[in-house]
Amino acid sequence: MVERSTMAPYSWTGTLTYKNMSSNCWDKYKIIMSTTTKQSKQTVNLLMSLLASAIIIVFSMLSTSFALVGIANADSLTSTIPVGNGPTGIAYDSRNGKVYVTDFNAGAVSVIDSNTNQVISTIPLGSNTSPVDLAFDSENARLYVSNFNAGTVSVIDGNTNQVTGTIQGLGQGVFAIAYDSENGKVYVTNSIAGTVSVIDGNTNQVIATMAVGGNPTAIAFNPNNENVYVADGVNRVDVIDPITDNMIASVIVGNEPSGIAFDSHNKNMYVANFLSGTVSVIDTRTNTVTATIPMPPGANPSGVVFDSSDSEIYVTNFYQTGTGVGGVGGAGVISVIDDDTNTIVDNLVVDSTPEEMAFDSATGQLYTTDFLSNTVDVISPFGTIDPQQGIQDLIQRIQTMSSVDPGIKPTLISTLNAALSVILSTSNYPGTYIQQQACGDLNVFNNEVNSGLVSGHIDQVSGIELEQSSLDIQHLLKC
Repeated sequence: MVERSTMAPYSWTGTLTYKNMSSNCWDKYKIIMSTTTKQSKQTVNLLMSLLASAIIIVFSMLSTSFALVGIANADSLTSTIPVGNGPTGIAYDSRNGKVYVTDFNAGAVSVIDSNTNQVISTIPLGSNTSPVDLAFDSENARLYVSNFNAGTVSVIDGNTNQVTGTIQGLGQGVFAIAYDSENGKVYVTNSIAGTVSVIDGNTNQVIATMAVGGNPTAIAFNPNNENVYVADGVNRVDVIDPITDNMIASVIVGNEPSGIAFDSHNKNMYVANFLSGTVSVIDTRTNTVTATIPMPPGANPSGVVFDSSDSEIYVTNFYQTGTGVGGVGGAGVISVIDDDTNTIVDNLVVDSTPEEMAFDSATGQLYTTDFLSNTVDVISPFGTIDPQQGIQDLIQRIQTMSSVDPGIKPTLISTLNAALSVILSTSNYPGTYIQQQACGDLNVFNNEVNSGLVSGHIDQVSGIELEQSSLDIQHLLKC
């Protein structure tokens, strides 16, 4: 997709180390160059780092807020797909039903069959490439991949999944990429150079370079007004006229805008502000900010995607507390925004470092890359999940959770089995009997989870996940 992750803004230092330009801000990535081979080629190691910022996530507050907002539109995490090392960008190809994922550390693109949710192919891009983002030219069945370290764009044939060319002549720090379907151009942000390169899709040659300033790390095409929107990675979104390739407007947003997506329902652009913990809503008819949506406490919003099936915006939120690399990995949350009210209607707990998302228009599923876990999470809308299967999956999840005290697992599972037995006793699960029995059992389960949180037998992240899953099932049962 064209919304971008938060690998920037960065500046060069004398030791070839990229550093966040905001000294007292969250620094999500540190990319260290080193010369280790006999041929003195540069290699890239992507490390997570945590600055000593005094931001604490109050999970008890989050748990309460999740319980309140998790009923309106209950989506569910249904599966996790292992991919290559360091998944970042992701895009869905509606022509063939495939999902493409850039594996930053592996120098490759993983191809997922959305019918089976299995990786069916891996496309190597070469060493020292570090692919970040993807964009589709559906008319010509081409996939364009931005390579951060190589400073190039790879061209992939979407029919054969083979690399057919490499585009040179871009700026330093090639990052986000978007395809302009109206003019047949490809726009690429150069995050270190502070520029945007324009590629002619007919010749695959760079035809223009525009200075935008900052560290541009996100880009999106607006098919409604046919303009290109670039998040500068500092505090601004620049608007480019693709006919003249000149900047025609600048919109001030939050700090470190890192993701951007167009909503075809209300014609707005949604911008994730990583450091501000907000999402800015830009009216593209006037190019002004009309709303600012706060994310959950302590969150750093990263990626954005529009779900055209129900006119909702999904935002990945990254938390920099936990037990992972550099202290990262406490939790990841995807917030769901109703684009009519611009309010959060749901929060979904996922893996610790959610990056980018892609929407599968055929199935209604959402795919989310998780950088540290080397996986892609699959989120399904509530209408596609069976209550029986939902409870069985929840039981299996509890059995494998090391963060839940083994002493209380039998109680939790017994309560869920009670709800399951009621559901299995009749096929008319929206009926009164089900509402009185199964829904009551799930309420008991929620209380048991809350008690486990208070007593310390369940950690806070797992408690949020269990409670949200139970609420999803209750929504299906029309409790």
